[in-house]
Amino acid sequence: MAPFEFTRMVKHPYASFSDDHSHITPVAFHHPPYSAATIPFRWTSRKEAWGIAEQLDLDVDPAREPMDGWLERNNWVQDHHNQRALLDTFFDAVQPERSLCFFYAKQAPMVDDADRVLIGAGRVVSVGPIIEYGYSAPRTIRSYVWDRAIQHSIRPEASDGFLLPYHELLARAAVDPTVDLRACTALPPQDRRAEFSYAGEHVTHDGAIAALLACREALENAKPYLESSVDPSLLWIDERLGELWRLRGPTPGLGAALV
Repeated sequence: MAPFEFTRMVKHPYASFSDDHSHITPVAFHHPPYSAATIPFRWTSRKEAWGIAEQLDLDVDPAREPMDGWLERNNWVQDHHNQRALLDTFFDAVQPERSLCFFYAKQAPMVDDADRVLIGAGRVVSVGPIIEYGYSAPRTIRSYVWDRAIQHSIRPEASDGFLLPYHELLARAAVDPTVDLRACTALPPQDRRAEFSYAGEHVTHDGAIAALLACREALENAKPYLESSVDPSLLWIDERLGELWRLRGPTPGLGAALV
């Protein structure tokens, strides 16, 4: 939610200890205002990447991977051709001004027994470019920064997206024991756990509908405890739900049944 832009230097995680990566130099990564650095970790994991590539018919080849020494045991995609194909495919599916984005936390003070808590939702405004690391010398291994800057529409006034009012609820609960924090907490759908894991991941239409309904219920339950109005957030959710139901089409289960 930072309203300002900034730039940070990104270092390759292996450059400090791996001779194979010692030539890879840091590169500047620009964060626009109201943006998140998104990494699709499932797509860059060797355990998952080959299956994703086969399913989507991508130009990804495990034979390109460097497998000398400790790299054979490494779990992450190393070849830059493979990285580029996987990262481009993931982010090409994100459409500015149309795709929704959901934010979640793996630890939150609202509930003790939940490992995922929804924080808010908005619309994607822009998708930053893919960035390649610098090099001190021409060598075989090249690499891309896996982060992409996703700028979102969430603002404090909740005009196009919202954050759940957890800070206000926690402050109220500190002086009012009747506040039911669990009822005011939005949890991701349990049957869509993979869509709210791996840092950055695609969310299906059904997953987005279930997540928005959870946020709506939490906001309705929070209403009696809040001084601020949640009506703009509820209206935004209802509009997005209508769009999602239309996107699902008249027979949303037919494709899965035919498969």
